[in-house]
Amino acid sequence: MEIRRAKLRDAYSIENIFSSTVRKINRKDYNQKQIEVWASFAESNCWKTIISSQKVWVAEIKNELVGFCSLTANGVFNFLYVHHNYQRQGIASALQEVLESEAVDENYHTVYAKVSITARPFFQRKGYKVKKIEHHEIKGVFFSRAIMEKELF
Repeated sequence: MEIRRAKLRDAYSIENIFSSTVRKINRKDYNQKQIEVWASFAESNCWKTIISSQKVWVAEIKNELVGFCSLTANGVFNFLYVHHNYQRQGIASALQEVLESEAVDENYHTVYAKVSITARPFFQRKGYKVKKIEHHEIKGVFFSRAIMEKELF
């Protein structure tokens, strides 16, 4: 597996990873309407903007993108998605380690993440603490997520 910075040409693959992960992995924790609304984010065609404005890394196996994560300019761990066919193979951990290493290099003492119900156990295993549970509405559909943080040094 290789982890590298995302390029604009990766936008389509990132969109597919996002959409398929939400539809196939997150459906165990969310209802169909929530999944439809969440997955519709991928249809907004904003991935090139995200790649240009955030630090985005991709995990690649045999020239296939299998995961991605991003760090915003203000130290937020914004995305962490692994293709549904590549779950539980250490890809999320590898991406998380690269992101946190970059955060340390950028002198962020703390990394924050807004975490789905599905991802919360992963982040807790990696040392993130729940600061609060947030309820928000998107397109008339309500979601719960954990605001988590991790002290890096």
